Amino acid sequence: VAAKKEISKYDEDIKIDSVLTFQELRKLFNDYNIRETFSEHSDFDEPLGYKGRAYSISSGFMETSGLETDLLNGQTITAEGAGNSIAAVKQFLSHNIRIKRNFNVFFCDGCIMGPGTSKSGEKYLRQSMVIDYMKEGLENFDLGKWNQNIKKYSNSKQLETKFSNKKYALPVPGEYEFKIALNNITQKNNHKEVNCGACGFETCKGLAKAIAQNIAIPEMCVTSSQIGNREITHSMKKTAEELKMTKDELEAIREELDETRDSLSSKSEALSLLIRKLTNGVVLANEQLKVVESNLAFIDILGEEVKDIHEVIPYLIGADLKTLIPPVLISQLTYLLGQDEAHINRDVEIEGKLINVMMFQLIPNKLVGAIFRNLHSEEERPEEIIHRVNEIIEENLRQVQQMGFILGEGAAKTEKMLNTIIKSYK
Repeated sequence: VAAKKEISKYDEDIKIDSVLTFQELRKLFNDYNIRETFSEHSDFDEPLGYKGRAYSISSGFMETSGLETDLLNGQTITAEGAGNSIAAVKQFLSHNIRIKRNFNVFFCDGCIMGPGTSKSGEKYLRQSMVIDYMKEGLENFDLGKWNQNIKKYSNSKQLETKFSNKKYALPVPGEYEFKIALNNITQKNNHKEVNCGACGFETCKGLAKAIAQNIAIPEMCVTSSQIGNREITHSMKKTAEELKMTKDELEAIREELDETRDSLSSKSEALSLLIRKLTNGVVLANEQLKVVESNLAFIDILGEEVKDIHEVIPYLIGADLKTLIPPVLISQLTYLLGQDEAHINRDVEIEGKLINVMMFQLIPNKLVGAIFRNLHSEEERPEEIIHRVNEIIEENLRQVQQMGFILGEGAAKTEKMLNTIIKSYK
């Protein structure tokens, strides 16, 4: 995979167009329906590689480069795989004078097992197939022409590679940073150092040091992650149980609300029927003074224009009460919404008729109502006169109590006369 970036430094005659992984090559064959059984054999375009086909095997690099692979005469040791690669670097660092050989290190077990290959492949089967393929290509290989191409292209300056000796060293972590890192990976296991090596480091301290150097993360500790996963699983299970309980409670509440809504709906329908059968005008309004319910008597009192509105909006439901009744009533209804008053009586003129309006609060800050009585109505007049006379009597009685000895018998005569008036109307 790293070769995909390396090709960017080559251009002109030695430009490499693309680097394909085995997975990408397989996908390319599938997309274009390329099958070996239906394809004619052909080789790569020249210049051909000699033993370059062996490069995908770990030890194939030395074969391709012409390095001696014999144990007695060879000067290179191949190390492949994560564990062996790290061990090789450490041992070379500690014993390079004694080892006296170069290392051919393949952390990925060679290209045939690298990140660009399918995960299900078998290493030694793949290695055998690559070797057989290399042998097949060498049977009629023109070594003379290959030497000519080597001479032709090896003079390119872009193929020259130079190395400089640069020492790279990671910063040595402080004791505090090291302890914090070690605590992070051992705290879930009662601060025991398992040293399982699953993280790629031989010891827990090795991982902690790498974390303190910012080249590793605590999540690389498999033991800690497994314990954390179990804790998360337990927590998720508990949360799931709590969610189920909450869901059941919400379901019960929903059913209760459905029943309440049905009950309220029935009661609301009953209230609507009751209001619409009343002979007096009745209107209910919400906190925005929008009509919630009314009846035909209320609509008749408001006149012909409102009757036309009723034809379009039955019973004026949703209409703005502020556009239907006098402003003085609106101000008093607004006052009643926020005040705990029993009721307010008011006489107003609507459409040339004297109307008595009794306003009251039903639900604080939510609902108010008003009853409209036409004082010009034959049905309302006697009852209203009796009501008004009773008010006069009560007012006079209050005056009598205040004036006491001044009024004396005069108050009694007044009461007698007013009672006579009442009886005459009854």
